Amino acid sequence: MREIQNIEVIAALRDNYGIDLPYEAILERSYRRFLKSGDVVLDIGAHTGLHAANFLECVGDDGAVLAFEPLPEVHHMLLRKLGNRPNLRIFELALSSAPAARAEFVRAEGSLSESGLKRREYNDPQSVIPSTTHVEVSTIDEIVRKFGLSAVSYIKMDIEGAELDAIAGGSKTIQRFRPIISLEYGPQAYGAYGYHDDSLFDVAAQLDYRVFDPFMQDIGDPNVWSFAKNRYCWDYFIVPLERVSEARGWSALPA
Repeated sequence: MREIQNIEVIAALRDNYGIDLPYEAILERSYRRFLKSGDVVLDIGAHTGLHAANFLECVGDDGAVLAFEPLPEVHHMLLRKLGNRPNLRIFELALSSAPAARAEFVRAEGSLSESGLKRREYNDPQSVIPSTTHVEVSTIDEIVRKFGLSAVSYIKMDIEGAELDAIAGGSKTIQRFRPIISLEYGPQAYGAYGYHDDSLFDVAAQLDYRVFDPFMQDIGDPNVWSFAKNRYCWDYFIVPLERVSEARGWSALPA
């Protein structure tokens, strides 16, 4: 299959030549293919706003971006970077499967981007000093209800293993608005939440979604997924089945 051939080439660049692909830039290139003026984006795990700034550019004045970052100092950095804009809301919140006034949160000093609701396996454990703090927790569905959102076009999640929990807390929103969703899904993180290699694939199927890789290559066939998982990337899109044909046209890889 062409998809497997493409994966073999991408994996070889890393394994045989030591080439680390710029996955954040690849993610950006892909979402710019479908985001448009007037869209509503949820940026869950916005950190310092690398993608939130792009989302604001993509959706324009007629759209909206809601960004979520639970660590106070990172939240303040996000506020300083993006400032006050009428189509932007920034929340000092973690999102999960259920709301909580306060919940334990593991701060990864030395690599704050790896902080999360549970302690994950860190990429460089020697450089991280974990400590426990507390943050406010909500859900996608509660945010949509509270702010009366009439559309959600795209949800981007990078929350260190809690992505499928956040999807569970947004099930009503996902079924109602059918947004495209991108998420980081790597074993060093999702294992802390009790998920396994195939959990993403299974959840996508339950929602009537299909898995794509960060290049917007369709890897939703079970055989392709079995070959691809954890092999060359930890970033994925899941796309509603009714938009799969459209999404296949967004890939720059050979079909």
